[in-house]
Amino acid sequence: MNPVDTLYPTDRQVGQLTENEILYSTAEKLFVTGNYESAEVYYDQIINSGESLNTKLEAYSRKYSIGKLMRRTPGYFTNLNSTYLSLTQTTNDTLLRKIFSQLATLSLIGQQEYVPAIGEFDNIVQQNQGSEEAVYANIDALTTALLVEGNDSTLGKRADGKYLIKNAGDYYSKLNSLLMKNFGVEKDKQKEAVLPKSYTLYQNYPNPFNPSTTIKYDLPKAGKVELIIYDILGRKVKTLLNREQPAGKYEINFDAHSLASGIYIFRLIVNDYVAAKKMILLK
Repeated sequence: MNPVDTLYPTDRQVGQLTENEILYSTAEKLFVTGNYESAEVYYDQIINSGESLNTKLEAYSRKYSIGKLMRRTPGYFTNLNSTYLSLTQTTNDTLLRKIFSQLATLSLIGQQEYVPAIGEFDNIVQQNQGSEEAVYANIDALTTALLVEGNDSTLGKRADGKYLIKNAGDYYSKLNSLLMKNFGVEKDKQKEAVLPKSYTLYQNYPNPFNPSTTIKYDLPKAGKVELIIYDILGRKVKTLLNREQPAGKYEINFDAHSLASGIYIFRLIVNDYVAAKKMILLK
C-alpha cells in the first residue's frame, strides 16, 4: 500500500479553487479593505453552506469582528451569543467547543453584559488554576471590569473582590501585580536542566491565539529539525525552522499577524519522529 499524502492531495490542480475558497477569498478582500457589510454577505453564505464546522470557523469569527468594528447594537451580539452557545453543543471537537465558548463570552461584552462576561472569565480562572490560560482569563476579566459603570456591587462579591476596579490606577496596579506574580523572575529559583527522554511536540499556547503563540518541543537526540506551518487545506504557510539542533527542550514563537483567522497545522519532523497538531488563530 502506498502512503497517502493528506497535506497535499493529488486530485486537484494547482491554482484550482473550490466554490467555498472563492467565497472566502472574496470575503477576505472585502474585509481587509473595510467593506464589512459586503464581506458579511459572503461570510453568511459560507456559514449557510454544507461545509464542515472547521471550514466555517473563520466566517463565524469574522461575524464577531464585523460587529465590533461596525459598533453593532447589543441585539446583534445577543444573536451571535446564542449562535455560538448552540455551536458548542453541536461539535465533539474540544478545541472548537473552546473557541465558540470564547466567542460567546466576547459577545456578552458586545451585549454590554459585562458582569456575566467577567463571570465566564472567572470560571476559566477557577477551572485552570496555575495555568497561563487562567492568567489570560484573569487579565480579560480585569479589563472588562473597566467597562462596568460605577463598578457593579456584585463584582465585590466575586473572587473576594479582585475584579472590583476603583479607577484606572487601580486597574494598572492589579494588572502589574498579576503579571509580576506569574511572569516575574524569581532569583532564588533555577530551572534544572534535564535532557528529555522522548520526542514530544506540545500543544501551542495560548490557543486560540492572536496574533502570536509559542510552540514547544523536546528532542532526546540531536538531529535536523523541521517545523512547518500549514493552513487547513494543507498549503505550506511558513517554515519556522529547518536546521540541526542538539538534544534539549525548545520553544519558538509563531507570529501570525499577516494571516487570516482560522485553523492551522504545525508539524515537527526530526530523525524518525513526525508529529502534527492543530492551532486556532482568532482575530
